[in-house]
Amino acid sequence: MTTSRSRARRTDSGPHDRPDGDPDHCWFSGLAWRVHARCRPTVEHLFFPPDGESTGARVRRVAAAKRICANCQVLGECRQYAARHGELIGVWGGLSERERKTLLRCMTL
Repeated sequence: MTTSRSRARRTDSGPHDRPDGDPDHCWFSGLAWRVHARCRPTVEHLFFPPDGESTGARVRRVAAAKRICANCQVLGECRQYAARHGELIGVWGGLSERERKTLLRCMTL
């Protein structure tokens, strides 16, 4: 995963790919589900917040990302990955940062 604060990402990778852009990495690490993610051909700024994002812009961005996630065939795998790896930033598995934190808190009670 890369953000506007780090190096540029490859145009043929999705927002949840490795920073080094290695497309084969997922096959060797049990992340083959990423190949089927609907977010792969989209632009990263929908899934990760840019610096200085306003509240209104954030609401619109998260809603747009969630629309992409809504019909994704690997939504469950993505959500599980984010939970297991403590992804704190961005939309993963159709959930915002706040929604994931709430879900994880409820699961640990």
